[in-house]
Order: sequence, then structure tokens, then C-alpha cells
Amino acid sequence: MNYSNLQVSILGSNKLTGNMPSSLGSLSALELLFLNKNDLSGDVTLSLENCNSLVIVDLSENHLSGGLSIWLGNSSAALKVLVLRSNRFRDSIPREIPKELTSLYGVRFLNLSNNQLHGKIPKKISDMTFLESLDISTNQLTSVIPQRMASLTFLSHLNLSHNNFSSRIPSSTQLQSFSALNFIGNHHLCGPPLTPSCVGGDSSLEPTPNVDDEGGESSGWVEMKWFYMGMPFGFVVGFWSVFGLLAFNKAWRYAFF
Repeated sequence: MNYSNLQVSILGSNKLTGNMPSSLGSLSALELLFLNKNDLSGDVTLSLENCNSLVIVDLSENHLSGGLSIWLGNSSAALKVLVLRSNRFRDSIPREIPKELTSLYGVRFLNLSNNQLHGKIPKKISDMTFLESLDISTNQLTSVIPQRMASLTFLSHLNLSHNNFSSRIPSSTQLQSFSALNFIGNHHLCGPPLTPSCVGGDSSLEPTPNVDDEGGESSGWVEMKWFYMGMPFGFVVGFWSVFGLLAFNKAWRYAFF
């Protein structure tokens, strides 16, 4: 509490035990916090929300549990790297996390691997447009991979392996550029690059081009449907705009033939 101007705290790879002290919140100038590879337990202290200058936070390889605290939502927009892998977090991504986690627009490196997270990937993860690395492997996440993840154009590392994802991997140049190793361990997941196609008796593995991850018709399919519905009308209009004139204009008819 006496080091309010401290900017870097590197205490990783020690044998620190107990809970994270609430006094960390008094380090308002803190930019780098490394407490990885210790024996810390309990919740992530809420007082971290007072550290508005944090750029890198690494709390990996501890015994932290409980919810991923509200400090995420109140963290500084300067936060770029968040590493929480190999702990004991058990929150559900759809309810405790989406509002707070996806509001971290500036995060470029996010690692939540090897915890006990369950639920879905939040659809608003596409709001984290600067993400370059995302690792949520070795959890208990379920449901489909949101189509919106294809819009994370800066993503150069992705690991979704060893979860319980199902259905088809969304088709996009972005997602299909990753290795199959990044999707393995999801027994009901199919499609490139994991498998050549989605086939079999399980209807959950069949492609659903007319339904997006929001549960409604995708805009692309709606546009295609109206395109095909309008083809007969367009043909009739086009045909009579040419041959109708020829039929009723003798001079044009002679000139055409």
C-alpha cells in the first residue's frame, strides 16, 4: 500500500500461498502484474478494478477458484494480455462473463485454458476486434462455435480443443486457416479443418445454412431466397421489355430481324 507509483510487479514462480490481498487495489499505477506459478487460492480480488493502468495480467497456474470477478468489466481499456489458464474457475461463460469479458475491447491475448468453465462462447466475442490469440481449450464448454468468430480478422492463434462443442465449424477463410489440432477433443464437432464434411445420422451435425448462431435466418440466406423468388418476375419483365416493343413497333421489328 506504500508503493502507489509501482508500475511492474513480477512475483511469478515463487511459493506464495493464500488469497490475493485486497491491498493490490492501492497500486493504481500498476501496468504489469505477474503472479503466475504460485499456490494462490480463493477469488480474484475485486480491488483490481482500481488498477486502471493494467496492460498485462498473468495469474496462471495457481488454485484460484470461484467466479471470474467483476473487475474484468471495470478494467482499463489499456488491458492487452489476460492469462488465467490452469486455475479452478468454474463460471459459465454465457452468464458471469459475457458482459464483462467482451467489454475488454483492447485485449489482444486471452488465455482461459485448463479451467472448469462451462456454457457457451458468448456471441459478442466478435466485439473484441483486436484479439490476436484466443485459447479456451481444456474446459467444459458446449454448444456451437459462433459464426461471428469469423469476423476476428486479427486472430493468428486459436485453440478450442478438448471441450464439448458440437455441430459444424463455421465456414470462413479465417477459421479454416487453423490446424485441425486446434479443434480436436470435441467429439461432436465436424467440418473443415477437422473433418472433410459433416455426415451421419446425427442431425446436430448437419449443416444449417439458413440459421445463424442467433437462432434466426441468416442475412445471406434471406437475400438468396428473395433473389430466386424474383427471378421469374425479372424474366417476364425483361422478355416483354424487348419483344413487346418489337411486337408493337413495326419499324423496330424490321430493323431487328
